[in-house]
Amino acid sequence: MKRQPSNVVIILMVVGLMVGCANFKKNAYSTLDSTRIAVDTAMKIAGDLYTQDIINEQQKDDIIIIHDKYRAIHQMLCELLKMYDALDKDEVAKKPLQEQIEIALVELSKLATEISNIVTKYLQQSTGK
Repeated sequence: MKRQPSNVVIILMVVGLMVGCANFKKNAYSTLDSTRIAVDTAMKIAGDLYTQDIINEQQKDDIIIIHDKYRAIHQMLCELLKMYDALDKDEVAKKPLQEQIEIALVELSKLATEISNIVTKYLQQSTGK
């Protein structure tokens, strides 16, 4: 059975992050983890499609370019969240960092959704849907 990444999950993660300010750190880590799972699943499917000659070299490379951008933002977010954690209760110092984290989470979610959409399109084309 073929697996399909869910765009709904990614969108809900971003909405959940924006709604829950009191749980900012928890929601940020949850979004980070959830997008990682969604992207890893999409990349596994893309790899399967490539080995089955359903997507070509250029299509594979296009997905990898987006994935590289995703990974760079993911790594940056991990570092930003470490810095955020280190500030402990210094809310004044945390505020600008929190804003940077929120912006990066939105970009991360956009890239995760883009990867998911591309892979889903190729998967649907391969099954004739």
